[in-house]
Amino acid sequence: MPALSAAAQDDLGLDVVVVTSQKRAENIQDVPISVTAISETELRNRSAESLRDLQDAVPNLSIYSQTDFNPNFIIRGVSSGARNVGFESSLGVYVDGVYMGRTSGFNQQLDDIERVEVLRGPQGTLFGKNSVSGALNIVTRRPGDDFEGSVFAEYGNFDHVHVGGYMSGPLVEGILAAKLSGYVRQRDGFVENINPDGPETVNNEDTWGVRGELRYTPVPALDIALRGDYTAADRRVLNGEVEAILSNPVGLPLVGDVPGPRTVSIDGKNKEDRTLSGTSLTAEYTFDSGYELTSISALRNIEYGLPDADLDGEPASYLATDYIDEISQLTQEIRLASPQDQRWRYIAGIYYLDQDSDSSRSLVLGSDMRSTLGALGVPPALLNDLTYFGTVETQSFALFGNLSVDITDRLELEGGLRYNKESKDLVFGQDGIDVLGLPTIAPFSDEIEEEDLSPTIGLNFSPTDHTLLYARYARGFKSGGWNADILSSPDPEDIIFDAESIDSYEVGLKTDFFNRRARLNVALFHMSYEDIQVSRFNSVTSSFETANAAEARSQGFEVEFSARPAEGLDLSAAVGYADAEYKSYPDAAPGVDLSGTRLDAPDLTLSAAAQYTRPISANLEATGRLDYSYRSDTPGDGLDPTSALDSIKTLNGRIGVTSQNGVSLFFWARNITDEDYVIAAYDGGNLASTIGVEQRFATYGEPRTYGVMLSFDF
Repeated sequence: MPALSAAAQDDLGLDVVVVTSQKRAENIQDVPISVTAISETELRNRSAESLRDLQDAVPNLSIYSQTDFNPNFIIRGVSSGARNVGFESSLGVYVDGVYMGRTSGFNQQLDDIERVEVLRGPQGTLFGKNSVSGALNIVTRRPGDDFEGSVFAEYGNFDHVHVGGYMSGPLVEGILAAKLSGYVRQRDGFVENINPDGPETVNNEDTWGVRGELRYTPVPALDIALRGDYTAADRRVLNGEVEAILSNPVGLPLVGDVPGPRTVSIDGKNKEDRTLSGTSLTAEYTFDSGYELTSISALRNIEYGLPDADLDGEPASYLATDYIDEISQLTQEIRLASPQDQRWRYIAGIYYLDQDSDSSRSLVLGSDMRSTLGALGVPPALLNDLTYFGTVETQSFALFGNLSVDITDRLELEGGLRYNKESKDLVFGQDGIDVLGLPTIAPFSDEIEEEDLSPTIGLNFSPTDHTLLYARYARGFKSGGWNADILSSPDPEDIIFDAESIDSYEVGLKTDFFNRRARLNVALFHMSYEDIQVSRFNSVTSSFETANAAEARSQGFEVEFSARPAEGLDLSAAVGYADAEYKSYPDAAPGVDLSGTRLDAPDLTLSAAAQYTRPISANLEATGRLDYSYRSDTPGDGLDPTSALDSIKTLNGRIGVTSQNGVSLFFWARNITDEDYVIAAYDGGNLASTIGVEQRFATYGEPRTYGVMLSFDF
């Protein structure tokens, strides 16, 4: 399979970017969808370490992540969070063709990665599961007949340490090759905790992982890859820092605002444990006729724990939580692709997923909370902890196909169809706290069975060899589910929600000009949602719940530009605009109509980068780079205007030297101007639902970080 960046061409032409976003190796300029590809070299140039760093490079992508449990990936104004096991993300994340399951497995580290492709809009006819808003396609580095490798070591402020590397090469020349990579990443937290009974700092990093591949090619027509990976993360995370006390009717002893930002006084350990593991077997066979048969079999497992996490933001022992989630899944995909050089071209396949999601969670009343409620006259016998569990078993089966035909040498018609049948089974129960309005709910079961037929159709026209015009319609579908979270109603019917669907219309232009020294890609889109699934905060239960809004739409554009005006000088810029609003949402809450209001997402994203490389000696070249990123304000979720966020502006940079023998030394900095920006905010909190104490919470993004990286490629 071709590498991402083939060597350029003549003189100063931009590199040809080859992607597999449509299950074939294609020049990205020939792919009639809005897709951004980021190569391994670009990831390194941007000092990107995990998926959440990609928002600085991709238009209409924002990632708000307090923890790795439920990162919120927003594409074209539509959120893709999934807090509980009864609710699934609208975004699909895939590594080497394997679906990553739930959102707690999304934030992948970007070590040993060949490229990342970000596809915007529904991708159901070619990608496996629930790719309604888009897909992130991650491709790892492959072993071959050349022995190669890389090692690196990085150190920065907050005692940031990141070391790793990979080694790849043949075991049996031309037949068997192997690759092994690994990394360790650690950093002290950037939020100081002044309470000696809690962790010294919060929002740290402590992650390690390994990845391996055996590649067997007994004959040129057959390529078999056995892959395995394991990631373990042990972090201390923050639910938010208290910025103000809004009401305290019971006179609870509170510290309230601790001088900050990024300063708290909490007693919980706030330890987030996450392990991701998986194995896959991919077999690709090319027939003499040119047809390609591909099979991808995979097992994946996610374990997530959040024991003893502070929920009240105070040094006293009031409220804590204990989460234990485990997700295991089996996936199988088989597809057949016709030869690429034929007039009629198609890809057809089947997809199967079997997923078990188990969740056991508790709301723990601390000793100080028990004392407070006891002083208010609540009998000790009623002060039990709240516990609830949910188990969801999902089976999904799909048939999909995509057909393209050349009407003329310049005009192409394409169409696709996906049939999906999905069944889900739920078991849920809750041991409540009646005095707080949280009832005990005896374990009950429920099931959902749904079928859907989603089409895609497009028309592509190439007026010149370096220009593509396209128009595309795609329908997306995501099955319904349950709000398997803390419940205030004992009626099982109150937690179910319906499937959502989307009709997406897109027109685009892709062109290279000035002798391929400049590139411009433009996409205009309109997406219409029916029964869009919305996650919102319930102040009664202090949890997020999911419901259907009747109608929503998002419309806007993406513009990506890159140029190489002179030797060694690379410029790029990207702008995304998404006007996303509820068209009809009359029953958002009792007496609340959110029809016509914006969705909780930035409507404008902007990024720009400039990089200059030039020789400084016969053996050395120097490189300097600046990256600017902007995300506009967000309006909040409509029910809580205090959850609105201001705009975010960051400036990153990197400068260093590279020798001809593969040694590099670079200094880097992120958020150079040390902006204090908030990535989550809300009023109320968990104490509001228990004893009426209302607080204002905010979570700040990372401050200025900087460091030095030494690497050796061989």
